[in-house]
Amino acid sequence: MEATSATVTPYERIGGEAAIRTLVDRFYQLMDELPEAYTAR
Repeated sequence: MEATSATVTPYERIGGEAAIRTLVDRFYQLMDELPEAYTAR
């Protein structure tokens, strides 16, 4: 049974767990590298 567009969640539309993990990994990589991120609170 194939999901219709009405049953696809936003989470699934952006790529599911793999996409979220990639996004989070990149976010924390930038937080470690960018000097301006040191002042973020």
